[in-house]
Amino acid sequence: EGYKSVNLRYKAWAEDQMVKGLKDLNDDRQCFGWAKYVHEKDNNTVEWRPAVISKAVKDPAHKPFKVKWVQDPPKPLPQVAEEEDHELDRTSVLLVPRIPKIDDTTHPIVKEILGQARLLRMSGKSDWEIEANLNRFLDTKWEEAKASSNVPEDAVKPPRITVDQIRGFLQQKEEQTTGKLFSK
Repeated sequence: EGYKSVNLRYKAWAEDQMVKGLKDLNDDRQCFGWAKYVHEKDNNTVEWRPAVISKAVKDPAHKPFKVKWVQDPPKPLPQVAEEEDHELDRTSVLLVPRIPKIDDTTHPIVKEILGQARLLRMSGKSDWEIEANLNRFLDTKWEEAKASSNVPEDAVKPPRITVDQIRGFLQQKEEQTTGKLFSK
């Protein structure tokens, strides 16, 4: 820290190293991704553009994501002043983070089962052992639900639980716990 006060170039370099890049953006409000942009004046050709993606406010059921382009598309001069929200459906966006924090489309059975990850972690199990146990429990729970006719015939089996999901879930719970401690 003392060297930063002597060498201003080093201080600027150290500050640049601490800046998060756009591609690293991933929080509970927004994340980095790619979104389809349709060129209406070019025969409706489609281009994937980098964007900051957040949850939609207007119509989350049909178009769950609001998109802000990293480089805004060109606009005619009278429209330059107004900011336009682009809301897109799930098939028109690609979220870059492996486990995006804004995307909470986890299957209800998986959400219920993930609640046991914390107990398994406290009992000393590794993330890989937790994954195996939770997936075994998921298979059992799915078979029980199908046998008791609680799910429709054409229902799709929930996806396997991954180590990344487990780590993300445990990190989220830890952040909630520490947030509650510091807010008191």
